[in-house]
Amino acid sequence: MKKSYNSNLQQWRDGVEMTCSPEFVSEDVDSVSCRIEVENLDSMPVDIWITDVYFAGGKIYDRTEGDNLIAPNPESLMLNPDYSEIFTFTIPINGELQKRVPVDLSDIDLGTPIAIKAYLNRLKEPVTYVVKMNPREKGITEEVGDYIAGKVSEDSWGTAETIATIIVTGKIAVETNPSVWFLTIYTWALIESMKPLPPDTPRDNNLIVGDET
Repeated sequence: MKKSYNSNLQQWRDGVEMTCSPEFVSEDVDSVSCRIEVENLDSMPVDIWITDVYFAGGKIYDRTEGDNLIAPNPESLMLNPDYSEIFTFTIPINGELQKRVPVDLSDIDLGTPIAIKAYLNRLKEPVTYVVKMNPREKGITEEVGDYIAGKVSEDSWGTAETIATIIVTGKIAVETNPSVWFLTIYTWALIESMKPLPPDTPRDNNLIVGDET
């Protein structure tokens, strides 16, 4: 019986193949499309579906949960014996993907191999496809935030001068993006508001939290 079971698993592995494109994900590529061809090599009709999908070690799809990054199409396949059909899904290469994977996609080496793994209900092991990926540039908003945070940590008391330098030197062209300008000013104001009062500033020891009078 055990031999028959193992043989059946091998049969299903032989009947499933995944391919993804493009195989090389350059800087200007914003998505990867995958297809899984499934052939029923059994003698009985079967219902099959994708249970989980991983990208670079991070789960981007879970059939039992919501808030998935991808949506396989169709949701399931009812296959007759000796019949094959295809699942498809598209992985967006964006900031949301970066939040779900355990590696920094902006800091990988050129041509880094990235595994895409899909689990099916009929298989214990995933079907896998490997793409090669170039580092991803951070969005301008993230870049501004990270750059400001780094500069401020180097000179926490020179915040105003630091922000002015960022803008004047054009290290980040904030003038071309209103949202980035807002983020810059907001970050500056937030940091300034968190600074402790200078030692010679009188403190009001009568402040009562929640007192409206």
